[in-house]
Amino acid sequence: MKQKTLLTKDFQKIIKKQRRFNSKDVNVLLSKLKTSVVEKDVEDAWREFFTTCFVKNKTDANDDFTISSPENVDGLIMSDNIVFALKLLLEFKKDTNLNKVYDRARITAQCIHYMRLLSDNDRIRPNVICGADQSKAFVLYAPNFYDYLKHNYNWKCRPSDAYRQDPQLMKDLITDRNLSVWVYEFDYRKPKQAYINLQELIDEIDKLAQTNGNQYQVKVTDANITGMFSEFKRIVFNNPDEVTARESVTIFMKLLIGDNTDYYLHPNKFNVLHLPNGKEISVDAIALKAFFKHFNRQLKPKEQDRLLSIADRLIEDETRRRKGDFWTPTIWANEADKLLQDAFGKDYKENSIVWDCAAGTKNLTRDFVYSDLYSSTIYQSEVDLGEKYNPEAKESFQYDFLNDDIDLNPESNGEKWKLPKTLFIALKEAAKTNKRVIFYTNPPYGTANNLKKYGTSKSNIAQSKINAYMKKNDYGSAAQQLYAQFFVRVIKIVNDFHLKNVGIGFFTNARFFAGGNYWQKFNNKFFSKFKFIKGTMLNAGEFSDTSNTWPIVFATYKYQVGGGGRRTCYRQSFIRTKKVCLGRRKR
Repeated sequence: MKQKTLLTKDFQKIIKKQRRFNSKDVNVLLSKLKTSVVEKDVEDAWREFFTTCFVKNKTDANDDFTISSPENVDGLIMSDNIVFALKLLLEFKKDTNLNKVYDRARITAQCIHYMRLLSDNDRIRPNVICGADQSKAFVLYAPNFYDYLKHNYNWKCRPSDAYRQDPQLMKDLITDRNLSVWVYEFDYRKPKQAYINLQELIDEIDKLAQTNGNQYQVKVTDANITGMFSEFKRIVFNNPDEVTARESVTIFMKLLIGDNTDYYLHPNKFNVLHLPNGKEISVDAIALKAFFKHFNRQLKPKEQDRLLSIADRLIEDETRRRKGDFWTPTIWANEADKLLQDAFGKDYKENSIVWDCAAGTKNLTRDFVYSDLYSSTIYQSEVDLGEKYNPEAKESFQYDFLNDDIDLNPESNGEKWKLPKTLFIALKEAAKTNKRVIFYTNPPYGTANNLKKYGTSKSNIAQSKINAYMKKNDYGSAAQQLYAQFFVRVIKIVNDFHLKNVGIGFFTNARFFAGGNYWQKFNNKFFSKFKFIKGTMLNAGEFSDTSNTWPIVFATYKYQVGGGGRRTCYRQSFIRTKKVCLGRRKR
């Protein structure tokens, strides 16, 4: 009886372009892997397949590949083609689970020992590593592991015993983010998918070898990360318009540091990347897999933090300006902390509830520790990006400060509030115990009437529920200003929860201190509740991607039970105490 082929004729018709192998080659490989008994069987099956792909089937007249086994490696495929200088080191196992980092590290440790033995001959130093067993395979960019060759490991042991006799090497590899890679699966029961996965495996090897280590900077730094992100967007997203700026930055950062928990290629959908909450986007899977392997992702925790801290810089200028979001430099976060200490005591971080209600990726708070910190931002992707910062925070959550819970009364609708229950209860308790609550943030500065860089109106960005509340309560023209809306939302929370010990520390445009008809009604109401304590003025150019032609202030205010005082006194006091002149140059 004629053996049934694993690939149907209908599927064979779908294959429009045969490159390095065909359906028969796949059938042979899957059959041999399925019936393998010992490790040598797995090695023979894979070696035959790779020999077919690279040595027998030429896709280019200039291809001149050879396969050999120097130092008893399972296979070393090489080409002297200058354009395609492949040096592929192969290592095969049986009965491993390559989905586990330990087994990927086991194979990589053996390959590193082989590279050490081959290191005297630069001509045969591998630039791509492929490890496989009877059902899975993975690919690595070998230059990311060259540094291991310089370390003092147990180089006297046999490469095949490295996973047992070189424990320090195994320990280092298990924590190496360069091993956080996607694993190709080859299930003989799903021959169509196996064919696709094998094609992707070979394509990725091609892409990794073609650059030959010269096109990319191997070490990830804050100097090249912007270029990396730009290239990532260009080659990975099939439909860039379907991905928001914040999503694209979050995807890039998560994959860069090897966080594949919620961000991974769908195992059953071709060219689909899975995101949190089940969202899926179209990507070039091969380009995505190959892209990050060109960069050394073995980053120390401080290096990861530094790269994540500049994530906001990667958000496109036009989106940042439209939304009014600005990245807060560390120097001004430090200055703000000093002013908060002056206003509310050096121990304010230990004895106050601190709520950063426009936290973004926590630029303001991440370098400090708080006893009672709450961080919220309108974008869930920013919550995800900042999840490693301020681990001591009571809550880090998505919350629209200008719209959520505006119409609710904490006395009668406590269960309906979107505000986390812990913060809701903390505010209720603060009213009873007189514990200080500090609203500390860098709110957006946009207005409904401002013009963007290219002259288009920012219509509707100020049309929040607080905007309607301000109009109803006669706050005047300032209702159009987003940062004024943040002030008023604070006042509403103070009133709703009956708080009496409250402080504010906001970065804002300095315009409202100048008064005038535009701000008169707002100032009369705000300064009847809050007293200016201390502040500083700086050039807006100090912030990321903002003009240097207007001033920003960071100012602290204290709630005055029973009323504040005359507004003009606070404005004059602020001007007298300013520390930074408007003309200060951008750092």
